[in-house]
Amino acid sequence: ELNRMGAGIVVDKDVAFVPGGKKLYGKRVLARELRGGAALLAAALAADGETRLRDPGHIPRGYENLPAALRGLGAEIS
Repeated sequence: ELNRMGAGIVVDKDVAFVPGGKKLYGKRVLARELRGGAALLAAALAADGETRLRDPGHIPRGYENLPAALRGLGAEIS
């Protein structure tokens, strides 16, 4: 899902190469699990445009009040 946003991550066997410095773009992405969902949420905050995070219900289980905390920092989360 991060690659759909432009991250350019390449996976070779059990190693992920994350190039960094890539511009991220808002997309419709799916939060499949807790940590991945949190990573997508963080990427969405850095992305240009609007990101729609589908099935974000995993995130609150591991990160209490994360959306509220991010709103407190100026993020627009609905």
